[in-house]
Amino acid sequence: MQVYVAREVAEVEALHPYLKDEPFRMLPIREQIAKQAGVLHAAHASGDRRVGMHLMCWWPGANGRSLDDVMNTQVSPHDAQLTMAREYGFRDWSEVDAS
Repeated sequence: MQVYVAREVAEVEALHPYLKDEPFRMLPIREQIAKQAGVLHAAHASGDRRVGMHLMCWWPGANGRSLDDVMNTQVSPHDAQLTMAREYGFRDWSEVDAS
């Protein structure tokens, strides 16, 4: 059976291929989110547009901006952590640390 996967979702899966790996899934949630934040930060720094869904949906700095503008804006490691924390339902990184 074929299942439709939106292009943006497929890009996220390709950016984070380790998400389905059992060793990764066994890590504490803080370590999982920290790894994804590191990948997001490095990918953005290299111009990898697959970070678009993460940033456009969860990074407050993207509010009201185009993806092109966001890709041309510096995203700090803290911004990447905040983005991933929010994607997982945390208000900010301090909530991730407290979990």
